[in-house]
This record gives sequence, structure tokens and C-alpha cells, in this order.
Amino acid sequence: MKVCPTQATQQRSDGIVTVDKDLCVGCKYCAIACPYGARNFVEKWTSYFGDDQPLSPLEEYGKKKWIEKFGEGTSTKCDFCVERVEKGLKPACIPGCPANARYFGDLDDPESEVSRLIKTERGFQLAPEFGTNPRVYYLSPR
Repeated sequence: MKVCPTQATQQRSDGIVTVDKDLCVGCKYCAIACPYGARNFVEKWTSYFGDDQPLSPLEEYGKKKWIEKFGEGTSTKCDFCVERVEKGLKPACIPGCPANARYFGDLDDPESEVSRLIKTERGFQLAPEFGTNPRVYYLSPR
């Protein structure tokens, strides 16, 4: 967040870090500075099947939604499907994980499922030495 010259990267009060596509100028400073390798830069939306193939209606929809949310020529990162979180839903990767290996919840509530798992399953953060105190935890293998 500190290296962004336009303040396009912000942290919400709930800890979720977002990138405002309308403020991002695509300088890629955030991608270079991110200690977690979590930033991506999308110069231009491209199809999985190459530019020489026509887009299916589903791809057209996906492209439209991608550009609405992330734009082109901008940096992106996981924002935990913030639009879902604001509606009281979990990020799409949580119910979509076939192994039920992902959890999402309120770290400020010591009684929440995620807080309990972090405590009982030896949850840890990546690169604590950077002092960024990420709100993403990993659980040690059993």
C-alpha cells in the first residue's frame, strides 16, 4: 500500500486490501513490493483459447465482469470477493473448494470458527518478519 503513488491500494476496516481500478495507473510498484507475490498485472484481458477464436456467450459475460471489476492495464489481487462479503456471503472460493480446505470469518471474534482453527491447529502467517500482520493464516499439516 505504501508504494502506490495514487493510493489505489487501500485497506478496509475489516482488513481486506483492495485495488481501485480507476485510480491504478499500472505502474506495477505494488507487484514489486508485495512480500507475498499476491499481485497480478493484466495488460489486456485475453481468452483462454487465443485471440483467433470467437468468444462464447459465457466468455463474453466473464470478460465484461472482469473488466468491470479489475479493468485492463491495472494491478489486481484477491479481494476476497468483497462484493459478496458486503452482502454477508463468503468469498466464492470458500463454498467452491471441493476439499473444504478454506475458511473465512471474523478474526476479531475469538469464538469464530477461523479464530478457533488458528488457535487449535497452529495457524501461522507468511513472512511475519515483514511486520505487515496479514489477515490470512495457514494451518499446519496434521
